[in-house]
Amino acid sequence: MNNPGSHRGIFLRYLIPLLVFILIFFFLESLFWFFSRVLDLDDIFWSRALYLQKPILVINLIAACIFSGGAALIIYRIQMLKRKLSEAGYEQEGLFNKIPFQVMIKDVRGKIVRVNQAVLDFYGLDPQDMLGKKEEEAIPGLKAKYFENNEYVYHKQTEKRGLLETRMAPDGHEKIIRTDRIPYFNTKGDFQGVMVFGEDVTSDVETAHQIRETSSRLEKIIESLQEGVTLSTPEGHFEIYNSQMRDITGYTREQANRTRDFINLIYPDPNQRQIVLDAIEDMQKTGRSHETITEIVTRDRQHKLILVSSVLVAFNDKIRFLSTYRDVTDVFHIQEQVNLFSRAVEQGASSVLIADRNGYIQYSNSKFSEISGFDRDDIVGQRIGFHFVRSSSNGMIDEMMQHMHDGEEWQGEFECQRKNGDVYWNDINISPIADTSGEITHFIIIENDITERRRMIEMLKNARDISESANRAKTEFLANMSHELRTPLNSIIGFTNILLKNEKKHFDERDTMFLNRIRQNGIQLLNILSDILEISMVESGKITTRFVQTDLQELLKEILHTYGENARKKGLEFNLSLPEKIQPFKTDPEKLKSIVDNLLSNAVKFTEKGSVSVTLNVNPNTGEPAELMIADTGPGIPKERHESIFKAFEQVDYSKSRKYGGTGLGLALANSYAELMNYQMLMNTRVDEGTTFTIRFY
Repeated sequence: MNNPGSHRGIFLRYLIPLLVFILIFFFLESLFWFFSRVLDLDDIFWSRALYLQKPILVINLIAACIFSGGAALIIYRIQMLKRKLSEAGYEQEGLFNKIPFQVMIKDVRGKIVRVNQAVLDFYGLDPQDMLGKKEEEAIPGLKAKYFENNEYVYHKQTEKRGLLETRMAPDGHEKIIRTDRIPYFNTKGDFQGVMVFGEDVTSDVETAHQIRETSSRLEKIIESLQEGVTLSTPEGHFEIYNSQMRDITGYTREQANRTRDFINLIYPDPNQRQIVLDAIEDMQKTGRSHETITEIVTRDRQHKLILVSSVLVAFNDKIRFLSTYRDVTDVFHIQEQVNLFSRAVEQGASSVLIADRNGYIQYSNSKFSEISGFDRDDIVGQRIGFHFVRSSSNGMIDEMMQHMHDGEEWQGEFECQRKNGDVYWNDINISPIADTSGEITHFIIIENDITERRRMIEMLKNARDISESANRAKTEFLANMSHELRTPLNSIIGFTNILLKNEKKHFDERDTMFLNRIRQNGIQLLNILSDILEISMVESGKITTRFVQTDLQELLKEILHTYGENARKKGLEFNLSLPEKIQPFKTDPEKLKSIVDNLLSNAVKFTEKGSVSVTLNVNPNTGEPAELMIADTGPGIPKERHESIFKAFEQVDYSKSRKYGGTGLGLALANSYAELMNYQMLMNTRVDEGTTFTIRFY
């Protein structure tokens, strides 16, 4: 939170030096006035000097107050921005520690450099127990699988995901951790270390084992059923086809699939075949289950009455028909079929409720009781939605009930309350169940706990909001400061231009030099403010490009002339290599001009001896510009600064005694414009030999 008292303290910290500067200025001017009176000098000379000194005194005072006040305000705003960014950093660090799964970052030597709170909680360790150590040093009892996986990632520098490794928990029990070991690299592709993401999947592995056992039991159950069971695609391919189905029809699964038209095979009677085709079409249109008795002809030409119950199911967004076939020629056992589907619902991973036409619950599976905490006796007889948090769900409840009233499917997310009062979120799907005549008799409600998923989404939203807030604060600050400073700077430059006209010859050569310096520095500061605003607008995505047909030679003429003169004044060679004829091409001339201006400015400024060269290469087929190269024989750029120099406010030399001025915005702005226009900016540099920047247009 921002503290107004701390803001006033920071502002006063920079206001006091301003007042001291003004007092010193008054003292020096008074001292000069005093000596001009005491010394016995030519009256005419001093009267003229004093006559000129008064307006200069006033101008200097005004300029000193404006510059000093502006400087103090800039420093104050910068301090406020740093504080906001620092607070955003603390928030992000807090979010890192709130990530529910384990995150560990290791360097190239395998030393742990960072862990989140989930790692410390799982192993019952403090940061000093892990940081700076290898994983095997900090965590005892690691098994061979860990060493194999870790060695592979470090040796191959290739990620391995979904690894199951055993860990010893503080309570002495072995836990199974699913890990993702991912190498990370810097922008140059150099290997930096490995990120390890871990999740305790002990219960999931045990559950998977139980599921496999359940699947095996289910397979045995399907095989032991008295009914034939099939799971088929809409094209008629059987994925499940049990032995009872073979006994009923006389065809094996392979024979049934080989025919590619099994319906015609077992339903030679057109009327019986049409009943089945109509049922399939109705299921595809309505999604409702279907039950009918039909007559089939077996492989050995027997005629059997079969009760066929089919339902449309979806696996991984693929439609399937789940069907059971019971030979009711002798006996019809509906109850066993009900028991089969009851077991499937009871053993499912989702909460399942079945309600009557009016929405009152008649059945709930054990998963619902496990998640909600309500016993089955507490649930049966309640109306759908009895566990919803009403304050956040009233409108949705009305919508849900209307869909049920209309016999339609409905899906939504509700905030629910467990029996102990804890709140959680459910994804709820409600589907009507119809009888053979199409009359809706019940509703099936399937619920899935999505609390953790919503929590993760909320954390990501908060992180995004914090980042966007900090970026907006920076952009608003730069825009406001640019406006606040441009107005007085324009006044200073304007009034200085008026004085420099010197129509009445009021100023001597020395005074004119001072006025020129004021003007030049004012223009330089105004250009810096413009660059700051430009880089801010680029970062915020508010800058767009305007491509027009451009004569590059004409565009470069003024820039090359200006910097050619500047280079020759420094005793440098200025070499140009331009084709005789350059075809116009489409570009944004203002932004391209800014890129070239910044690169040439740096080349001339940083080169003390040797040369600055400009080379333009064209496409040999079209004659259009292909690349522009700007080379110098300056000091070059150290390798460790190669990446940072393209960032705003970054410079090669940060020392207080640095030789060259500047804000460090030139290359950042040039690089941003190049990226905006889909150009490539390449750099080739060697310390003490020079630097070459290449702009590739295609």
